[in-house]
Amino acid sequence: MKRNFILTITAVSFFLIVNQSTAQTTLESAQMQYDAGLFDKAESILMADLESHSKDAAYLKLLADSKHKQDKFSEAVKLYGKAIKYDDENALLFFSRGAALVFLAEYKEALSDLNTAIKLQPDSAEMYYYKAIVWLNCLGIMQPYKLIVKRFH
Repeated sequence: MKRNFILTITAVSFFLIVNQSTAQTTLESAQMQYDAGLFDKAESILMADLESHSKDAAYLKLLADSKHKQDKFSEAVKLYGKAIKYDDENALLFFSRGAALVFLAEYKEALSDLNTAIKLQPDSAEMYYYKAIVWLNCLGIMQPYKLIVKRFH
């Protein structure tokens, strides 16, 4: 009985290690494509294995970033939201979703996310920059798209 228990624990441990290794390889491969500017390839790699990583905030963020870079802002916002469910202390997730919301002209929601990001990481100049862009747009002084394209793309 004791031996069967040890064999079961060993098998489960091996499965978890192999599964974690595969996830890391997928994420690293997608990150390499993303870093090379091949956002559609990164997205393909991530989408192929999304079901088994649907609760992995880093995985979801990279997929959302790929969608964002391809101007698929609505999809990016949804993915950032899912990632936030699993890592609600990550300022970059709120910042990235806020930036995507700006492109969708969802300024109230963008301000909320940017404020949360600033609370979590108050030393980030870029987060204040995006917040200023939203306010300038709300005041009718400028269109944020022109400034953001220079910074985010």
